[in-house]
Amino acid sequence: MEEIKAVNKTKTKNSVYVKKLVMIALFGALATVVMMWKFPIPLAPSFYKFEFSEVITLLGAYILGPVSGVVIELIKCLLNLLIDGTTTAYVGEISNFVIGCSLIVPASILMRKMKGIKGLVLGGVVGIISVTVVAALLNYFVLIPAYVSVAGYPMDAIIGMAASIYPSIDDLFGLIILCTVPFNLLKGGVSVLAGVLIAKALPKKLTQGI
Repeated sequence: MEEIKAVNKTKTKNSVYVKKLVMIALFGALATVVMMWKFPIPLAPSFYKFEFSEVITLLGAYILGPVSGVVIELIKCLLNLLIDGTTTAYVGEISNFVIGCSLIVPASILMRKMKGIKGLVLGGVVGIISVTVVAALLNYFVLIPAYVSVAGYPMDAIIGMAASIYPSIDDLFGLIILCTVPFNLLKGGVSVLAGVLIAKALPKKLTQGI
């Protein structure tokens, strides 16, 4: 009898594991499709692309857990790289992954730990703050300097693109404050708002056994 219980328990664990893998793959594929619809906005230079794939990755992280969310984010970025290639010497793809994780990981941890609308809202707010701070620091210290160094794009040209939107910008710090920060606040806010509204409407049985 104990052996039968052990076998059934193993089968249940395997079933949950397979279900989780399938859902990770589905979320990754869906996020990739959504990411293909990306566009610049007047708020920031054209190399900052606005898109809604983080809504999908956030939902995946909320349902499956933050680690699964990171895997979904990685799948999305790799598939997008295979489809579109890179025009930024991989700097853009790496930044998309890191910045995406900075939103979905803290947000999903709080959303799953604190049940109900309170957890969804608090997790979303923390996620927005996290992605904005991480994006600002990474762009200033790593990503834009790496883009200049690796891709050979002149810093003056990058600053010039930002200055065409905000004439007061004359250095990288100004670009970060006036372009990077508002852009990620807006993108993070839209992603979280949409993710929270969808998550709130999800049936509880969707996450059972995961």
